[in-house]
Amino acid sequence: MLKNKKTKYLFIVLTIMVCFLAIYEAKSMIELKEKSKLTVKKDNKIGPYTVFEDKTAYEKELTPLLEDAISKKDEKQIQTLVSQYFVAEYFTLRDKSNYSQVGGVGFVLPVSQSVFKTNAIDSYYRDIKEFIVTYGQDNLPLVTEVKVNTIKKGKVDDIVLPKTKKGEKETKISSVVKVNCSWTYEANDKLSTTDVVDKMNIVLVKASDNWYVYELESVE
Repeated sequence: MLKNKKTKYLFIVLTIMVCFLAIYEAKSMIELKEKSKLTVKKDNKIGPYTVFEDKTAYEKELTPLLEDAISKKDEKQIQTLVSQYFVAEYFTLRDKSNYSQVGGVGFVLPVSQSVFKTNAIDSYYRDIKEFIVTYGQDNLPLVTEVKVNTIKKGKVDDIVLPKTKKGEKETKISSVVKVNCSWTYEANDKLSTTDVVDKMNIVLVKASDNWYVYELESVE
């Protein structure tokens, strides 16, 4: 009799476990399906940088300037324009429809792009769907101008890169600058941008003769 009770108890436990596993698997499949539905924005290139194909009006203004600076190898202009374009594409949410469409990634140091995008999805881009529902996509932040205030030289020794995986080429940093930027958003009645970040230090590093975003530093 006792043996039968134990067998019955074990059967119940196993049944519950199977049910939980089935629910978990179904939930995982739904989440995977939802992620696969996320719209991917088309992109193109400006020199070594990948940018979104559908540009804002301000990004369209910056494009020929950046192309010209790259062709002339004008380092100060490249530092300025990379910072401006990065800010415009990253902090503008109006042209994004989901959290996976993180802007500015193409300007980030290639070895750090994956981590950068993950951090962006967990922070600035996390609630974009909720913002679209609450305020409407046409009312989300749109960067209209970026001002570069100062560019100061940094130290290569301060740069810490991820460990190189087997088979990957080691990234070598030759120069560092810190770019202080401030920017403005298009005003609208439905969503105030007063509390949205509008100034920052952008640390750029030079690797393989190109300038990339390495780190963002908040400023008071």
